[in-house]
Amino acid sequence: MASFDLSPLAFMRHQYMRGLVARICLRTAFIALLVEAVFLAERFSAIFNQAVDKHAAPSAIALLLFCASPEIFDLAFAISILVAVYQILLRAREDRELMVMAGAGLSIYQLVGVLLGLALFAQLVSLFVSGSLGPAAQYAQRVILFDAEFRALRQGAATSQFYFFQDHVVFAESKAKGSAARHLLIRETDEGKDRVITVDDATLDGPDSRGTLVLRMRDFLAYEFDNGPAQQTQAPAGSGPSPSFERNAPVMTMRANDISRNLQLGELVAFDPRGSSVAEWTLFELLGVLPPPAPLGYAQTRSLGERAARSLLCLLAPLLAGLAIAFTTRATQSFALPLACFALLALNLTATALVGAVIPMGATLLLGVLAGGTAAILAATAIGVMRLQHALVRPALARP
Repeated sequence: MASFDLSPLAFMRHQYMRGLVARICLRTAFIALLVEAVFLAERFSAIFNQAVDKHAAPSAIALLLFCASPEIFDLAFAISILVAVYQILLRAREDRELMVMAGAGLSIYQLVGVLLGLALFAQLVSLFVSGSLGPAAQYAQRVILFDAEFRALRQGAATSQFYFFQDHVVFAESKAKGSAARHLLIRETDEGKDRVITVDDATLDGPDSRGTLVLRMRDFLAYEFDNGPAQQTQAPAGSGPSPSFERNAPVMTMRANDISRNLQLGELVAFDPRGSSVAEWTLFELLGVLPPPAPLGYAQTRSLGERAARSLLCLLAPLLAGLAIAFTTRATQSFALPLACFALLALNLTATALVGAVIPMGATLLLGVLAGGTAAILAATAIGVMRLQHALVRPALARP
């Protein structure tokens, strides 16, 4: 069996680079969690109000927050990598770790190679989240809200509530303790008439395998009101000249002790199939590798371009951080990192504008333009880091 005999210096370089990569990964995870926490804190109010409207349980609200986290992950991850690489390498430079390792034989090509490896891994993570986890999380949010709405519709919420449908409104009282029955008040509008229905005891059973529910109504009363113009009546003699207006009295049209009606689930709670929103499309569906939920159009091509562009930001972030470290001195230490983050965001805006301009030419050309532009920027950044290797390795903040 072949054996590998590493020299002490080579072994030390290998172990140091492993430790450096581990520190960068841990710092990236910490910063990404911090950015996600800020984003979820900002989104909490909207998610909470949406969940309350659907009568979701507290556990469902926590799941909705968790499923909302991938929405900003691709951009947050790119910024987190840039900040983490900058902080870890800057600390290593100022602690003279990089200088010692350079004396031990660590070349700038090895350091750039490690940064490129991190960049490629980060891009794959970004594509996995935006291309698979993100769409699944978007769909899961709709499923959670649908389940909460249907549960409240079938079992009853803690408080009375209104349900608004296309041509009628239903007011359902909360269930009494120990009973599955609910009191209903239904208003329907049809051809100039209003119909008001009262139900003393209503239960909803199902759905079965075909999505059919059975609405059972006991003590059923239906009244009709004429919603046309009010009839003018003459005021009694001696009561004044002003006429009075009154509407026709309601007419009872139906009374029954027990009525059952079959309903389809879609009549009560609407739920669009997966893929109705482009955010639920996976990367393979956008690329046409898997059968797409709907025909590819402008929105799908734009989504594909934006996801690819943000994954390419992760490819640029580590080397952009290395270039920022090379320009970090006592005079520039307060704005070198903010400028690097600004450059990354500017690249994101430029890529977004480019995606909108190239979409009419086709998805293949769009991906080619993004890949070519990224490769050019990546090569220029790598060359800049290698030419500024002395500034990257030599400590600069403690020097006068």
